[in-house]
Amino acid sequence: MDNIIGPASAAGEQSRTAKLKRAALEEGRQFLAIFLYLAVVFGMFVLHEWLVLSKESIGYRFYGIAFINALILAKIFLLAEHFNFAEQFKNKPLFIPVLYKSAAFTALLMVAYIIEESVMGLFHHESLRDAFPKVGNGSIESWFFVAVIMTVALIPFFTYRELDRALGGSTLRDLLLGRGPKS
Repeated sequence: MDNIIGPASAAGEQSRTAKLKRAALEEGRQFLAIFLYLAVVFGMFVLHEWLVLSKESIGYRFYGIAFINALILAKIFLLAEHFNFAEQFKNKPLFIPVLYKSAAFTALLMVAYIIEESVMGLFHHESLRDAFPKVGNGSIESWFFVAVIMTVALIPFFTYRELDRALGGSTLRDLLLGRGPKS
């Protein structure tokens, strides 16, 4: 009886290990995709800031903060998806979940950014008021326009994700990367 239970248990353990490995690889792939997308978007923001400041002969140095923020926010993004954040309109026409997720994830990322910057400021012994991140001239309008820009920047990302979900599996990825449609 031990021989029958032993190998089956070992096979079950291998199957569980294989499932965990596949899940970890898939999550790593998703994290990398989110990170790369956010890094490009944030990199474009930094490039734009550099161009605007250089026009006024103001020096600007890029210290990689866009990539650090992309790493942190990609993990938050992945956790939010894991907990089905912004999934209310999953069965509606695709443009509705795309727009909703773009706006909802913008709000989430902005809140995460505010918390991150405030905590870092407090860590450096700043008051909460001084630690609160400044956007543009610090006005509510500046925050609003950053939210609009970020929402628009996330639309292609969520369009891809929602189309991929609707088409099933990797059909869209296969089409985009030249592997052709599956028969």
